Amino acid sequence: MVHRSSREIAAKTQAIATATLIAIAMASPGAIAGTKGEPACPVAYSFGPSPPEAVPSDLFQARNTTVTVTSVVPKDPHFVSGSVTLLRLDSKGNVIANLGRMYDDGAHGDAHAHDGQYTTQFTYNDPVPAGELIGQSIPVYLVVRANYSNLPHCRQSLSESPVIRSVREITAAENEELEATTAAGSAFLEADAKYPWKTWSQIRKDLAEFLREQPHVTSAESNEGGVSFLMDSGLRSGWMIRKPGMK
Repeated sequence: MVHRSSREIAAKTQAIATATLIAIAMASPGAIAGTKGEPACPVAYSFGPSPPEAVPSDLFQARNTTVTVTSVVPKDPHFVSGSVTLLRLDSKGNVIANLGRMYDDGAHGDAHAHDGQYTTQFTYNDPVPAGELIGQSIPVYLVVRANYSNLPHCRQSLSESPVIRSVREITAAENEELEATTAAGSAFLEADAKYPWKTWSQIRKDLAEFLREQPHVTSAESNEGGVSFLMDSGLRSGWMIRKPGMK
């Protein structure tokens, strides 16, 4: 039987959600395209701000988390000091938030002053969208913008990959529902397996049918290896039910 503790389930949820913070890809070598009406950077500025990197990499929604974002801005005689800014975009490249100035001063989360790596920190606390299931994630797109004296500004293009993927945390009530369903299923399985004339295949089918009748269970399926079920919260669990050499 597969039965995980609340702590193990929460850790697994973070892993499933693939919450690795992914760097925004640069545009083609010829230019870094602007986004939504902003001018593209010419070839000379194709080495503008580097893709942002962020820490931590695993985020829960509806929980205040300080995120540190860094980007390397190469030295350039036309670079405007103090102009490096972190922006949040939607999936179409529209600016939906200015997350503030990035610093290279050894403060504001910056590790070393004047090393070309710019840093800012912001608090991530997006609410949980209505109807979101465990395992689903919300993408967060970030780009870095820097200004230069001989053109308005230079900004990275939007990648298909979000910088942050966040998931919602399992609630205590959802964990209790899972544990109650698992306990009921285990009791049914133990009783059903006592009938000597039942095959393991029939026992698995019986358990799946029993689970479908339980509250908060969306679906339950049996196969040669066991039985799995899905809760309406998006949580999954199940049992391995197979005796060697028997069906």
